[in-house]
Parts: sequence; C-alpha cells; structure tokens
Amino acid sequence: MVEPLISVVIPTLDRPELAQGAIKNVLDQSYDNLEVIVVEDGSSTGLDEFIKGLGNEKVIYASHETNRGLGSSRNTGMNLSKGDYIAFLDDDDRWLKDKLMMQVDIMQRSNNPKIMVYCRNVPEKSKRYSSGQIRNIKGPMSDYIFQGFLLPSSSILMHTSALKSIGGHSMDIISCIDHDIWMKLAKNGFYMDLVEEGLIYSVDVERKRMVNQFDERLKGIEQFFKKWKPEVIKEYGIE
Repeated sequence: MVEPLISVVIPTLDRPELAQGAIKNVLDQSYDNLEVIVVEDGSSTGLDEFIKGLGNEKVIYASHETNRGLGSSRNTGMNLSKGDYIAFLDDDDRWLKDKLMMQVDIMQRSNNPKIMVYCRNVPEKSKRYSSGQIRNIKGPMSDYIFQGFLLPSSSILMHTSALKSIGGHSMDIISCIDHDIWMKLAKNGFYMDLVEEGLIYSVDVERKRMVNQFDERLKGIEQFFKKWKPEVIKEYGIE
C-alpha cells in the first residue's frame, strides 16, 4: 500500500519543552512518510535552534512575529503543508506509536473525500478526556456535532484539500476554536469514522490553561454562541 504524505501541525506558544516533546513524539510514529510543521505563535524560545539541531528535514519551523491565536497558527501550518492528509497535535498532547498508521488505514479504505477519522484517548494517561467522553460514533458529523458531541483536535486525521476547501480554522473568535471547526465541518457535510482504540493522551502541565483564563474564555464563548446559534436554530428549531 502506498503511504501518502501526512502533514502534522504543532502550534505552540512559550512552551518549548512541551513542543520539543511533541516533535519527538511525532517522529517516533510507526508511520514514516510525514512532515512536522511547528508554528511558534509570537514567542521566541530557541525552539528554532532545537529544530535545526535535530538535523531532520521532516521538521519545518514557522513563526509569527506577534501572537495571532490558535486558529491562525493552525492555518499557517495548513498553508505550509504538502501532505495528502493533515493532523494537528497540541503541544501538551501525545500520540501512541501507531496512531497515524491506524488512521491512514481507515482513510485509504474510504471513498469519501470529506471523511474525518478520529480516535479514542488513553484514559489512564489523561486527565483531560475520559473514555466515556468519546463514544463510538460514525457517520454525518451534523447528526452529532450540532447536538454537542465534541472531539479533541489532536485525535483527527483528514484530507488536507478538504480542510482547505472550508478555509481551515476560523479566526473571528478568540476561543472555542476546536468547537468551531467541528461546527464548520458538520455544516459542510463532513463525515466521521474512528479507530476504536485509545491512541492519544495529555501530559500533565502545571501552567495555566486557556480554560482557566476566565474573562477571555467567556468572551470567546459569547462569540461562538452568537456565531452558531442561528445555524443550530435553522437545523433543529428554536426548541
């Protein structure tokens, strides 16, 4: 079976140790035909020198002069990507060794260019997601996403061209970026399939997460609500 190129995008901000761990984690995948695009969003931590020191042409470094946000960072990576497929890895998430290999197998057996393949997490290594939060769900995303089903972005694999066709991630909201991309995919008729195994986990981080930045988080939720409320009402009615 031909191995298509996979572009893995790692956005990061002021967390070089975590980013280094994420890079090494991707390079340790059993799937070999990949590129790693690291996007540093307005910080300067020496991560570029670390990447140069790896001497690995698979790893590409990009940076923003100022902080633009998660959506913009992912889009920068998407626009630089050359892969047939694209995946995103948050700097504080990690994959098990066969994550990409198992997802590619499902992708290649699907004739649907609008398929998104996700996977379960490894609950014993994660405080962020539990196995009960990711059900065994396949089919049209609109059947589930509009009703509140969510996924960790680090779990997905999809066609790069399909993601580009909807403009990638939104940059009109300051948080709820993951929620927003699922809604965009659902609205545009995407389907989902899954690897029924735990293949991702989050590493423990003592630093403050976005979810704890309450004022900004609440503003982002309000933006998200205003943006998608009309679509949900149109799909399901006001009740």
